[in-house]
Amino acid sequence: MEMSRACLILVAVLSIAGAAPHANALQPTWARKAVAFQSFCNLPSPGEVHEKDDPFSQEHCKPRDIPAPDGKKLLLLRYMKGDAPSDRMLFATLELRNEDGTVREVDGDFGFTDAEVLWSPDSKAFLINYGVGGSTWGSKVDVFRLDDPKLKAIEVTDQVQRDMVKAFPPCKASQLDRDECREMEKDPGYNMSGIDWSDGSSNIVVMAEVPGGGGYGGIRGQVLGYELDVPTGKIVHRMSAREFAKSWQKSMAFRFHIPDPPEYCEPKNPREIPGCIGHNW
Repeated sequence: MEMSRACLILVAVLSIAGAAPHANALQPTWARKAVAFQSFCNLPSPGEVHEKDDPFSQEHCKPRDIPAPDGKKLLLLRYMKGDAPSDRMLFATLELRNEDGTVREVDGDFGFTDAEVLWSPDSKAFLINYGVGGSTWGSKVDVFRLDDPKLKAIEVTDQVQRDMVKAFPPCKASQLDRDECREMEKDPGYNMSGIDWSDGSSNIVVMAEVPGGGGYGGIRGQVLGYELDVPTGKIVHRMSAREFAKSWQKSMAFRFHIPDPPEYCEPKNPREIPGCIGHNW
């Protein structure tokens, strides 16, 4: 499955409390105010020298501290070597340093592309955008609330996935056969990216997107915006692509483009659209 905008990355900030600044700062892909970091880096083999422009070289995996807006808490970004002696990779880890100096591990997944973290304005939660797929698919977002003693990732987009299937029915789309569309209905796996917070840490603003690859037929690239309750994931407000752009372009790290309308197969048009020939379900 595929997604519509190039992978996930995050803004770098100056480090504090002894962590080194990031020399070649990544820029956020989704949320303009986010902090970007590499989810992993490759260690050179003995005698090997990484090219300077290698995005996964060790030089891009520097420890950093990411302060909360209240200035009292920190996310500590560190990199650790894999467990196997032969491992030639560094993996990102995050810990939360509380106001009292205690430290807790963040129990989440950072994928295997660049990731980004965005604090809520009231410093009570943060979200992480990350990727588990290719350049146009596999975008995910998790939420973490500081009142959770385990700091576990909260998946808040399940309702959105189902709502997107209803909004853009795969089995009406052109260029999809019956098996493909039914599988998509059961497990859409659409792109979900956190753009901002709303009402402190009560709501998260999410961009939901049908991936832009050909495997999604006539609904590829379709987008809706959502405000979701945290932690339930209940849909508070659903936005068309146009309304979403008008309301939240200021929070996006990219220029949002309203997609073309979806292409559906209706009884009246199967001869007009090549992708609808034989589309009789």
